[in-house]
Amino acid sequence: MMNKFLSGVLLISLFTIAQQSPSAIYFSTHSEHIYDHDRTVANPLSAMAATTWAPHDVVCPICKTTNTFMQPMSYGNYIYGWSSKYQYIFWPLTDSPVLYSCKKCHLTTFMWDFEDLPKDKLPALERMLKGLTFSGSFEKYTDIPMSQRLLIAEQVYATLGQDEDAWCRFYRVKGYHFAEEKRQAEADDARRRALGIAEKQLTMKENAGRSKELLLITGAMRYFLKDEQGALKNFDQALKLKYEDAKLEPEKVANIDEYLTGLLNDYIATIRDEQKARTEPVWPHRTLEDHDAWIAAIAASPTSHQMVSGDYNGKIVVWDAQTGTKQQTLPERNVVMALAFAPDGGTFASGGYNKTVDLWDSQTGEMIRELIGHKEYVSAIAFSTDGAIIASGSWDDTLKLWDAKTGRELRTIKHDESVWDVSFSPGGKTIATADFKGVIRLWDANTGKPQRTLAQKEGDGVVLFSPDGKILATVDKGDAVMLWDATTGKLLRRLTGVETRAIAFSPDSARLVSAGWDGRVMLWDVQAGKLLETLTKRGGRMRAVAFTNDGESVVTGSDDHALRIWDVRPGTKPVTPITAVQQLNR
Repeated sequence: MMNKFLSGVLLISLFTIAQQSPSAIYFSTHSEHIYDHDRTVANPLSAMAATTWAPHDVVCPICKTTNTFMQPMSYGNYIYGWSSKYQYIFWPLTDSPVLYSCKKCHLTTFMWDFEDLPKDKLPALERMLKGLTFSGSFEKYTDIPMSQRLLIAEQVYATLGQDEDAWCRFYRVKGYHFAEEKRQAEADDARRRALGIAEKQLTMKENAGRSKELLLITGAMRYFLKDEQGALKNFDQALKLKYEDAKLEPEKVANIDEYLTGLLNDYIATIRDEQKARTEPVWPHRTLEDHDAWIAAIAASPTSHQMVSGDYNGKIVVWDAQTGTKQQTLPERNVVMALAFAPDGGTFASGGYNKTVDLWDSQTGEMIRELIGHKEYVSAIAFSTDGAIIASGSWDDTLKLWDAKTGRELRTIKHDESVWDVSFSPGGKTIATADFKGVIRLWDANTGKPQRTLAQKEGDGVVLFSPDGKILATVDKGDAVMLWDATTGKLLRRLTGVETRAIAFSPDSARLVSAGWDGRVMLWDVQAGKLLETLTKRGGRMRAVAFTNDGESVVTGSDDHALRIWDVRPGTKPVTPITAVQQLNR
């Protein structure tokens, strides 16, 4: 049942990873953990579902109700790069669809157990389930919080019976999901249970060969319970050991041992780096937390301090960037990939997995109109400077132009690849696009005819006109920002040494901010091509960045679910963070 299946998942995970090249095995600690100077403990990333799921019907073995559940159809080895590996949790236990729950009797198990329950246990399960229910009404089982499903699943597995390995894993999974839902006390309790089981297993002679793995588990649980020194002690002990299993082929045992060693070294380096980070000067910033998924898009109003952010769960939040207060939470849609304000600030547009461009009233949060026509995800949106036209790029290899007032489709411009970014020139006569392969094209906005393709060898799907219209910025394969003369197409300068995912110009076009996968946020002098400041070297993967309308702040969004507003006024300097002890003594 569960133990057998999960043991298989774990071993397959280790074998698959360990047989890859070292670059695929040893993941960067900087991309896996978020260093937040507003906290005293690192905030590990939560992972977006990296699996393609498809619906299928399953009959409940208890009440015979037919349920529509999700099953995985495809996934890649990149799922092992998730930060959940630091809690020793592997796919698919971090994905919500994995925990099935019957809509009638509420039988809840992991997907591999639901149709394979022992028949002699069914009467006891039926009695146990009577009277159990979920708080709230839900259309789909995936809408039920994981915490609620896990509480029932815990009773189900107590009735079925599990061994210590299965319970240790269950409580790690429970701790992970309860922490995601910000139910920290219950998450801590689950992790203490997992820690207790793993410590007991370490004392058992039959587990001697697994001591390296079990010490990783105990250290991980101690780390998430804020006992860094205890975690480091366990990790140091583990590094002195070798993983052993006489039942496996020597090559596979060696691969597992190599993987564990790499993970332990990463973990130790991460904790050491976090400890150092707490005493280093940091750039002044505020952290806004209302999202519970990767923040993929940010837009700032050109007329006020209002800004809007969107995430991979489809949540869109409207903020006052000056005060940091939340103004609106819009009705949840689907994964949000793009956001843009109209020039007058009265409306903004969103796009994403819904395949539509949605227009919203920025004051009331009401939807004004849906622009329907794309066949795939909408990944880029831009308004013309007079607000009359909306341009939208999609994974359906098209750029569409829309009448912003009526929602009528004006023109479709076909591309060879998915359109990942779009920008209007300030005069509105030219549109720049960047496709999946990073090819930058300029188009006549009135006729839709191509004007120029920039001589960029390899790009990274980012393009942006400066507010004064003089410069077009692009990204060269993620490691340089390219600044082009917007009129002639001549390359003016390269801003190097930066792993870039998103860029933004200041309103006066004098500065540019870059944010990247490596967590760095960097402020540049556009004319001189000079790095002015590095706002942070310690962030999660940055996906979005914007300047506020007054140019005094930079807003970033990353994979740790938080918005940060950075003070970039001239003369601002880094400050030393207040430690937990100093905070208590204030």
